[in-house]
Amino acid sequence: MKKLIVLALIFSLVGFSTNLAAKDGAKLKIQKKGGQQISGELIAIKDRSLMLIDGSGAYVSSAIDEINTIIIGSKSKFWNGAIPGFILGAVGGAVVGSKVAEPTPPQTVNLGTAIAYGIERAGAPVIGGVAGGIIGGVLGATIGGMIASSINGPQETFRIEGKSQEEINRVLGKLRSKARFPEY
Repeated sequence: MKKLIVLALIFSLVGFSTNLAAKDGAKLKIQKKGGQQISGELIAIKDRSLMLIDGSGAYVSSAIDEINTIIIGSKSKFWNGAIPGFILGAVGGAVVGSKVAEPTPPQTVNLGTAIAYGIERAGAPVIGGVAGGIIGGVLGATIGGMIASSINGPQETFRIEGKSQEEINRVLGKLRSKARFPEY
């Protein structure tokens, strides 16, 4: 029993930890003044240009003076909460399910009922654990995913065209903090 709790704690710590080695840049959608659209991950802001990597892996640069609108798209964090939620729910459900599924001893004891009771006694906690694990895992994944998704936040839209230099600099500062390499 204590081993299950320790194992559940280890899995939850691993599941909730973040990858500190590589920071992803914000996902951007850029609408240029001519109507062209560019989408990709923001790598850096250099010389009043946004540097992105598009879906094919190519580097794309767009001068801020050519941009009409920038949309910062938030990446879904559903699975960041669903996976640890599933693990914790499955472990908790398995523990509860195995305890709830304890069979009651037979009223009359003979060889047949003793064997049946022995098989039932051995199998009931396993079946209860599996059933409880599935139910707890699905509930945990759903709740964990919903919590992680709600923390993520909505998309942000910035209209660049027609803005003052001060307003554009504020937007660039916000974007710079969301770039893969903010100090570039």
